[in-house]
Amino acid sequence: MTTQGEIQAAARMDGTKTDGVEEVPCLCPTHGTYIFKRLPGQFGGYLRPVCPECADKNRTDAQTDAERERTRTMQAWVEQRIGQAGVERRFQGKSLENYTATIPEQALALEVARRYLASIDDRIREGDCLVFCGAPGTGKSHLAASIVQGAIQDQQTAAYLSVYDLILIARSTYGNQRVSLKDELAALAKVDLLAIDEVGAQAGSEDGWLLSAVIDARYRRQKPTIVISNLAPKALEEYLGTRVMDRLCEGKGVVVPFTWGSHRRGNRLSRQQERAA
Repeated sequence: MTTQGEIQAAARMDGTKTDGVEEVPCLCPTHGTYIFKRLPGQFGGYLRPVCPECADKNRTDAQTDAERERTRTMQAWVEQRIGQAGVERRFQGKSLENYTATIPEQALALEVARRYLASIDDRIREGDCLVFCGAPGTGKSHLAASIVQGAIQDQQTAAYLSVYDLILIARSTYGNQRVSLKDELAALAKVDLLAIDEVGAQAGSEDGWLLSAVIDARYRRQKPTIVISNLAPKALEEYLGTRVMDRLCEGKGVVVPFTWGSHRRGNRLSRQQERAA
């Protein structure tokens, strides 16, 4: 084990001096020997030897801490501006691990979600979107909520909203002197990952243009969006429009159709059968 005396002795060893810069052999208790280029300091003194590997580690740790703090601050800002972050209480216990896949189509949907979450940093950086669409009660929200929660755990900012939430956010700006709709759209565009549920559940002029505006704002910032809808793929494209659908599918964007029956009805029928028996 290297003692402090040995370190100090090594630091005092004569070194090679070139143009006022002295190359001094030094000893780090963690990384071993290194050459320290000692420059004359202020008031005729000398700068203290610093192990370059220790300095790199300290710098990396500081950057990591700063990034984590930035993410926490941004997530708090998301919650304040958008009104909620992550997922609602019903889906907070959901994960990819407790998603039940009993048929090949469900297994495929689960695998798409797993791969997306496993590469979440790349997906967010490249702006790759997901579209979960099809019959109700098939686990679309379960998988989307799991991805959003996983993204937050990965130090990304994320939010899970319904179309109704978006409408309420837009309406809150009407006559508001402090916050404009443009401000809210900018806030929605800044979130690393945004999941929008109940797309197409209420066909109307307000939700149609609002969805297009949000998806377009995020597309221009290269931010990924997860769209969840009970519409079939063709009906969803008719609702959103070809331009919006193309943007959702750009790059490695994926449309996953959920074509099997509702698990809610299956659970209810199972309970009825148990009571009848």
